[in-house]
Amino acid sequence: AWTLAVPLIHAWATTWAMTERVIAGPMVASAVLFAVPACLLASASPFTIRLVSRITADHEIGLSAGVVGMFATLGSFVGTFLTGFVLIPQFGVRTIFVMTGLIEAGLGIAVLLACRCRASVQAAAVVGIVAIAAANMLGKPMETEGLIHKQQTFYHDLRVEEWSTDLGERVRGLKLDTTLEGGQYVETGGVFMATNLYWRLAEEFCPRLDRTLFLGGGGFGMPEDYSRRHPEGTADVVELDPAVIDVGRRFFRLDEFPRVHPIACDARRYLAASTTTYDMIFCDAYHGVRNIPAHLVTREFFVLVKSRLVDDGVFLANVISPVT
Repeated sequence: AWTLAVPLIHAWATTWAMTERVIAGPMVASAVLFAVPACLLASASPFTIRLVSRITADHEIGLSAGVVGMFATLGSFVGTFLTGFVLIPQFGVRTIFVMTGLIEAGLGIAVLLACRCRASVQAAAVVGIVAIAAANMLGKPMETEGLIHKQQTFYHDLRVEEWSTDLGERVRGLKLDTTLEGGQYVETGGVFMATNLYWRLAEEFCPRLDRTLFLGGGGFGMPEDYSRRHPEGTADVVELDPAVIDVGRRFFRLDEFPRVHPIACDARRYLAASTTTYDMIFCDAYHGVRNIPAHLVTREFFVLVKSRLVDDGVFLANVISPVT
């Protein structure tokens, strides 16, 4: 029942957590959402060991514990990979919680029936589970005004939204989780975020920008702006999430720039495998609001970047930080 309730109360819990301290808020919200079902589920193993040991009239309790422990470990191993690589990309987190809650509820009710609990207890359990499940199926998550596309990918909760500026101009933006990664004016396709123009600093240092590499796609504002200013140049864009590339084509005019080549790959893996050299490499890869992936800020990474630059090439990086 608690697992089924998580999709219903998570919006309240996360909203509350944002108003509290950075550490205390998420910790309390996580405890409310997950601690109770986790503790209750932990009681299933000793209960199961007891049932299995009764098969041998308690003569093989150690064997019973070992068998149950083996399947519990195997379940954790399979569940971790199945959830991360299959279930979340295919179904989304909300659906997984509902499916898991219904399976748990069905098993729980089966135990009530097998143990011949009182009819009133069985009825209460069934009615409670059905009520929570119905609330999940009938209730719709609150959607942001202006949302035109949403998708839960292997890497992100991806959203494309539109809004109007104070001057009445329509803007289309890409959000990955809670971070605005890029945007463009709907009418003109011009870059909305000023930071997407900083790549132009390379023009002050490098005499030619015939071939460039952008690490991190976002809303593809930088490579498209580059292509407008250097129509004969080529821009390779390495983006980790293939869904971001698809969204770029559908909502951010990527197909209008044939000399911009999106590549679905990890930035460092691409650099290690590629032999192409570039006049400019711009790193704008982020995980969340302020976190650059750790493997893109090591000495080895910068050595690798240098090996992929021409002799007078330039490397730029977007680093969100105080100047000091």
